[in-house]
Amino acid sequence: MPASLTIFITAAGPAISGRLASALAAAGHRVLVLGAAACDSTPGSSCIPMSFGSRAAVTQGFAKAAQRLGDADLIVHDAMPVMSGGALPITAQSYAQWNELTHVTVRAALHCLQAAAEHFAHRAGSVLLLGPAMALVGAAGLVPLTTALEAQRSLMKSAARQWGQKGLRLNWLALADANYPQLAGAAIPEVPELGPPPPALGLGPEVGDAVAALVAFFGGPAASALTGTTLNADGGNWMVP
Repeated sequence: MPASLTIFITAAGPAISGRLASALAAAGHRVLVLGAAACDSTPGSSCIPMSFGSRAAVTQGFAKAAQRLGDADLIVHDAMPVMSGGALPITAQSYAQWNELTHVTVRAALHCLQAAAEHFAHRAGSVLLLGPAMALVGAAGLVPLTTALEAQRSLMKSAARQWGQKGLRLNWLALADANYPQLAGAAIPEVPELGPPPPALGLGPEVGDAVAALVAFFGGPAASALTGTTLNADGGNWMVP
């Protein structure tokens, strides 16, 4: 059985953080969720309210988590922003919507990575960002969202190059779009080569035991050679790097 890990999950919204925390805890890991909105779907003892508005706020949140659980082995950041609207054509996007889904989201990820670098300043560690697989291929009505997600993935890769010599690894795990209720009804493209059939494995894995095992993998020694990578966990729907 893999060694137990201490894992912090940062999440601006409740989309998957609660389910992932439960699955990781059931596998024997010590888990805390950090984020004000994420606490709505997470038991109080397993969550710390935290703002993503500044680097200092995230650093303080990590310090509180470390006081409760000890230093993290793995920090997981749910890159999916809170969405207040559905799919819209590019020409119908307002600046307020663009700002909400891009600037605010990317800044939150930046603050989390900066605080993670501080947390792992004197030891090796791992950071994993999660997002829907749809972001890798784009979606016509979700331009601000896909821009925000891909910006965070680029940020992950640049940080991986900068911090690798310090022993800090960063990677991206793309999840099946069905894990994100706010994408229901959005104009997500079908696999162009195959049309509408299901993914190669027959389904897009939901956040649960299998996904939790993958998340924990990135925090353990078996993934010590991986950094700056993107791994698709969408059941073989989009077979892209």
